[in-house]
Amino acid sequence: MSGRGGEMAALRMVVSGLDASGETWQGTLNGGISEAIATIDTAGGTVLNLRSARPSLEDFFLKQLRDRGLTVSR
Repeated sequence: MSGRGGEMAALRMVVSGLDASGETWQGTLNGGISEAIATIDTAGGTVLNLRSARPSLEDFFLKQLRDRGLTVSR
């Protein structure tokens, strides 16, 4: 996840490996998305980018089908 602004002490509670450069920061989300976004908002920060580190269930099952040699159409 990456964002801009906010109080660093509060951001560290929900973002591990916090790396700040100027007003922007990035790191890995700790815990639930809703709670983290609420904490970041309360700390005065803005989330700029949030990526999932794991595939969605749909992507997981499509990969399982492909690995078994089955074709899939969307």
